[in-house]
Amino acid sequence: MKRKIAAKHFDEIELLSRCYKSHGGKKNRRQQVKKVRRVFEFANNKYQTPSVYSIGKKQIIGFYHENCHLSDQTLYAYWLALKQLYKWINRSGEPPKPRTKQFMPHSDKREEEQ
Repeated sequence: MKRKIAAKHFDEIELLSRCYKSHGGKKNRRQQVKKVRRVFEFANNKYQTPSVYSIGKKQIIGFYHENCHLSDQTLYAYWLALKQLYKWINRSGEPPKPRTKQFMPHSDKREEEQ
């Protein structure tokens, strides 16, 4: 039986996160791994990203733009998960932070203030 191509990359994420998930708050860490998987799934579908190691600023910013309907807290949670991914793959720096609704051009908050 053949495995799907995406399953190969999820195995890659599973290997990177195995030690991380075994220590600390289990529920929160599982949620963070799911968020990393969602970002990779988006990057793989939209940008044909071949590996987790290929996720960069372009894919992350594209994910934020595509999911601008999410709350600021949820986008921040995705950023924390991506920050953890950067540690797993030994990438220097931090992933780009999401823009909050307050500073987005079509924000409800900005319209209320005016």
